[in-house]
Amino acid sequence: MPLSKPVRLDPYQRIVNVGWGGVDILALEFSYERNGPRPAFTLRDVLFTSTSYDLFDSVIVNNDGADNPAPGNPITPEMLKHLRLWNRPPYLVSDEDGNRGNAILFFNLRRIRPSLPQSENNFTFKIDTPASSPITTSGVEYWCWSNAFGAGSLEENEANPFTTGDPRFPPFGIITIPTAFATAGEAGAFAALFIAPEMFVTSRAVSHTRPDGLGWDLRASSYRKKANFPTAPDNSPEWELDEAIDGTEQSASSSSESAIPAYLVTVQVDTRTLAVTSSRA
Repeated sequence: MPLSKPVRLDPYQRIVNVGWGGVDILALEFSYERNGPRPAFTLRDVLFTSTSYDLFDSVIVNNDGADNPAPGNPITPEMLKHLRLWNRPPYLVSDEDGNRGNAILFFNLRRIRPSLPQSENNFTFKIDTPASSPITTSGVEYWCWSNAFGAGSLEENEANPFTTGDPRFPPFGIITIPTAFATAGEAGAFAALFIAPEMFVTSRAVSHTRPDGLGWDLRASSYRKKANFPTAPDNSPEWELDEAIDGTEQSASSSSESAIPAYLVTVQVDTRTLAVTSSRA
């Protein structure tokens, strides 16, 4: 009876030529918030592809060209055999508090190793993050004003405002004149309440500038012999983070008093030891 083909071990003691290898995963978690529209966060300079990715693309998959199994969880042997990078569908929400989102990407480190130069264990990738920038909105306001004290224009009335009304009589109570309304109808209804002093309505184009409140957080963590990475409905991790071999974090946030610049974040991974480091510039 002929001997079966022997199984060969590589220097990292993983079984090769059997179609699946081991499970070494780098999980990249990225979240952001902003008062305005979502800016781009770009993953680039990945060793095994010339493609750049928006971290919040609905589908991110990089395969070996031989097959393209559908990403899922838990990670399957076919995914380990053919996929080098994939994501979970990102979570994005827009409400009165602004826009925010969570993205999670997975790097299959055992599948990436063959792409490295001989005797090299490390690979890097980079993420471009945007600078915070003020958000300007424009529109029209409708001002009620009075010439009761000799003011002949809205601007003169603004220089000499006065108060009127009685808090016992809603809906207006005490009002400072001139006062602004969002619509011409609201302003006209208010002006009609007065017989004396006479009220006038003037429209005015306005713009308002406010901070965008941009903030982001990055965490990259490495795992060995782990294939199950469950996530919550908002795409936040529900696996045990303390199972990580190593990890690194970066973050930035702006406020009404400060802004953040655009950053280039570099993450470096040792595919042998699973050590993970990061820097930003």
